[in-house]
Amino acid sequence: MKPAVKIIGWGLVLLCLGGLALFLLARVLITPERVRQAVVPVVERVFERPVEIGVVDIDLFSGITLDKLVVPDKGGEPWLQVDRVVLRYRFWALLTGRLMIDRVRLEHPVARLQHTTAGAWDFAGLPASAEQDAAVAPQTSPVPAPGDSHRDDGLPFKLLIRAIDVTDGQLDVTDRRLNPRAPYRFVLRDINLRAQNLSLEKPFQIAVSLELNGGRVELDGSLDPRRRKHDLQLRFTDFDLAPLAPYGKDLLPGIFSRAQLQGKLLFAGNRKDFSLGGELRLQQVYLELDALRNLPIQNAVLVIAPDLNVNSTTGLITFGPTMISYNGISVRIQGNLDHLDKVPRAELRLSWQDQDMRDILNALPAGLLPQLGQLDPAGKISGSLGLRGPLDDPASLLQAGELTLDAVQANLGRLRPALSGTLQLVGHGLASRKLQLRIGDETALLQLAIKDVTQKPLQLQSRFSAESFNFDKVFPATSPPEDTTASGDGGAGAVVPVDKGTRPVVSGSDEEPGPIEIPLEADGSVAVAAGVVSGLEIKNLQMDYHLADNRLQIRRLSADLADGGINSNGEIDLGKKGFTYRTDLQLQNVAVAPLLQALLPDMAGSLSGRLSLQGTLSGTGVTRASLRRKLQGQGKVSLQDGVADGTKLSRGLVALLGLDQLRKIEMHQADGTFKIVAGKALVKGVIAGRDLRMAPEGSIRFGGRFDLALPTSLAPAVAAKLDRRGLFSRLVKDEQGWTLLPLKVEGTFDDPKVGLDSRRLGRMAEKQLIRKLEKKLQKKTDSSDSPTGGESLPEKLLKDTLRGLLGE
Repeated sequence: MKPAVKIIGWGLVLLCLGGLALFLLARVLITPERVRQAVVPVVERVFERPVEIGVVDIDLFSGITLDKLVVPDKGGEPWLQVDRVVLRYRFWALLTGRLMIDRVRLEHPVARLQHTTAGAWDFAGLPASAEQDAAVAPQTSPVPAPGDSHRDDGLPFKLLIRAIDVTDGQLDVTDRRLNPRAPYRFVLRDINLRAQNLSLEKPFQIAVSLELNGGRVELDGSLDPRRRKHDLQLRFTDFDLAPLAPYGKDLLPGIFSRAQLQGKLLFAGNRKDFSLGGELRLQQVYLELDALRNLPIQNAVLVIAPDLNVNSTTGLITFGPTMISYNGISVRIQGNLDHLDKVPRAELRLSWQDQDMRDILNALPAGLLPQLGQLDPAGKISGSLGLRGPLDDPASLLQAGELTLDAVQANLGRLRPALSGTLQLVGHGLASRKLQLRIGDETALLQLAIKDVTQKPLQLQSRFSAESFNFDKVFPATSPPEDTTASGDGGAGAVVPVDKGTRPVVSGSDEEPGPIEIPLEADGSVAVAAGVVSGLEIKNLQMDYHLADNRLQIRRLSADLADGGINSNGEIDLGKKGFTYRTDLQLQNVAVAPLLQALLPDMAGSLSGRLSLQGTLSGTGVTRASLRRKLQGQGKVSLQDGVADGTKLSRGLVALLGLDQLRKIEMHQADGTFKIVAGKALVKGVIAGRDLRMAPEGSIRFGGRFDLALPTSLAPAVAAKLDRRGLFSRLVKDEQGWTLLPLKVEGTFDDPKVGLDSRRLGRMAEKQLIRKLEKKLQKKTDSSDSPTGGESLPEKLLKDTLRGLLGE
């Protein structure tokens, strides 16, 4: 036999003998009685209660098993009951003749815990010292430091626990503090705990998991008792918070009925100085706020991703990039909260990026802002807010901010304007930067400023400016179809149809608009270098306005229009139903032709000249009935170098008189006045031309019908062409030889009826005959011998007779 084989053989023999010796030593050292004598006094000293232990089973390799361990309460009912307790020992320590237990496993422990009305945690009647120990460190047994030993009656036992395992535990909790008559009860099930390398000098690992309210809670990480610094991770899975709602009723401004918690929370440090991280997700949140009882929060999702450090010694909370998200709307928080032990002060920055307006609206409780549904807001907003100051003065917290708009749009009547640019908040002042307004294809620059956003009412300064702006594209004259509805499908800045509920009241409606409450005061201006209004090209449009107490004052409105100018001012009281308004209007040498081309295309080319107007209008209400009753105004108008060619009025003159020459009427000067009262305009004027003169006078009603006397004088050259059996030439002429025609015009602008005014014609003929008779009689009287300076009786009788016959 070789020496190596012999060595191996003797080694195996020695090993077997050593194992046999250890087995015999274990049988001698570890007996059920000795285990009872060692374990029971230790447990009884911890709980200060008698302890019951069941069957003790000893196995050389699997350890010591206690079939049952029971700790009763004051009434004798089990307070702590463990189905099995397994004690593991160090096998090689038996060679020294000592039993060193370093691992304990508790299988299916069940315990009861009460929260008293005084606020103390009562472990089923344990002494006060035990209660306090349990409150500070809720463990079922103390953990001696390495090297600590305990001997009882000289038994060779040493408790040096390095690991503790708990499986399938249960803790029944009864809380009487919130409601002593109806205490809250809940059960922590499936409790599992594992602590490795237990030590009071070095960090050790711990893992705990349990089931509560149908969800799982898991805690794992490391504990460092000596430095009192811990690194833990707490995880929640399908954890229902509703049963715990009573504990937060004083913290929540409403009634909390449901929420499910998911996620993890990272803890590092100690209770005085620690950091928090991770992400918690609250879903299926149902909350009825006290301020919005009719608008509960339903099925909401709240996500919190904290990154903060808490130092209770200095009273400081430092926020890293902490994210808070509500139904997908995310806000980032950075900064700190200071002076927590006094009046907390904030220095925080809140920011958000590319938040969609429709998502924001959908995130809010249904029905919270019903008017926004019709506006259909869209676009994206980004921004930030700077908060600085004491928390007990919220109004002073907002110190700075910025809001960036990216095609933010909404339905306003038939329009869908879009804003892009930035609003900046400095202190309490708000100002815009590169703020662009887009409506359809038209764009303009808006400048906005509010001196103090906390002041009531707000005071707004604004300016609207553009190099070119087509107002006709923004405010089309045609009405939308009755069956169309407002929507954002037209895109940013589109001009879209509107529904009946949001269509502005027009003059044909029976309902007056208003009153309108505008909670601000505003001063502003409009400047457009070139534009189009009602088809008219305008230049250098300038307007200044002031708004206060719901009264809009147009202090100045001016523009270059059709080679002339327009100036106006006015005022509208929006605080009254139907609005009350007044305006002064001036037109200066405005070319008539382009006015007709734009405003009355059917009359395009029929009238030219330069128009001037000065007038005032006032009234209350914008419906047809209100305008007919309450619209008032007066003014004067003049036309220079005018030419009427082919108008319906001139065609009527041609048809009546048979003079084709009157188809084109030249007017050197035309002046007139008007007065609006009781639903009609009273007009009076004088028209002077080369071929004819006119003196229109009469009324034009609100519906467009008119009744005008139109005394007309024809120049001798024109009158000579009349073929009326010489009637006009013999009876109706003035001193200059102009033939006088008493005409009248009736009907509407679309269908004017021109005719002779027979009554006026008769009176004119009578006057003409009397003048001729008077001249003849005067000649005879001058040639007679009648006394000078008097009138003979026959002459007087003749005149009186003729005048009586002729009806003068």
